[in-house]
Amino acid sequence: MNSIKKIILSVLFLSTVFVSCSDDDNPKDKKEYDKVAYVVNYGGYGKGNGEISIYDTEKETMTQNGYKTANSIDFSSNIQSMSVYNDVAYLMSNAGDKIDVLDAATLKALGNPVSGDITKPRYFAATGNTAYISCWGNVDDWSVMANSYIATMDLTSKTITKIAVPGGSEGVIIVNNKLFVGSTVSKKITVIDLSNNNMSFISVSGVPQQFVEDGRIVLNTSGSAVRDLNMDNDFISFNARFAGAAMDVFVPVSAVLGIYASENRQGMMFPKEVAPTSPTASAEPEKTVEKPKSGKPGLRLVK
Repeated sequence: MNSIKKIILSVLFLSTVFVSCSDDDNPKDKKEYDKVAYVVNYGGYGKGNGEISIYDTEKETMTQNGYKTANSIDFSSNIQSMSVYNDVAYLMSNAGDKIDVLDAATLKALGNPVSGDITKPRYFAATGNTAYISCWGNVDDWSVMANSYIATMDLTSKTITKIAVPGGSEGVIIVNNKLFVGSTVSKKITVIDLSNNNMSFISVSGVPQQFVEDGRIVLNTSGSAVRDLNMDNDFISFNARFAGAAMDVFVPVSAVLGIYASENRQGMMFPKEVAPTSPTASAEPEKTVEKPKSGKPGLRLVK
């Protein structure tokens, strides 16, 4: 089962008004949370006692029970993951079958949790005014997980529609208007074209979602780090170990953001929409990378 990362809820009316006025008078206050790191604590399995710890990156101090402090109540659910989008934090409350919506700066709740048509939410990705949440759904057979789906949520109205994705929908990421969905039990990645919801599939032996940060993953593709490296017009593939586990990795060429040498970080970034269509085009980035004067070369691909 593959994984990935995380935040929390509500106080009194008077306090809410005070914070709102403070934000209007001092717009910069809204961004104070950029100075902290939120650590999501899943809680005990089946105990529903998830919480948020707050790490101050300047003072290097850790504050516990961030959610309870902000809202004067216990969270009362496990927290599978957290995502921040447009200054709003979304908590995937796996055990509670809900999505808690919070102010990312204060961790106070912004209304009631979203619970309609949400069953065992896992991970969150968004673009424009629409969010896509992977959900396991009701599980009758854990070896199949036939009822999993993507919940499409309008971020204004909070209305939900479903896209069936059997196999235990897991990590999600949006690249070039396509939603890539990891699977818990199926050895494939589901690719959903967000312009028409058409689906295609990529066969894999594993998806290292636990190594994804901010929707990106850095991959070391040096000869000493990977095996069976192959680069063509559509995909880059290789075999590598993640936390000791061997995995086959398939990366769409259009999803590559940059390439550089690890020794001196010399390289280049690519425009978002670049998708090479010929062997010559796909090889050009390698020619632009300066060869380090010393040390063994090793390239990293940023997805």
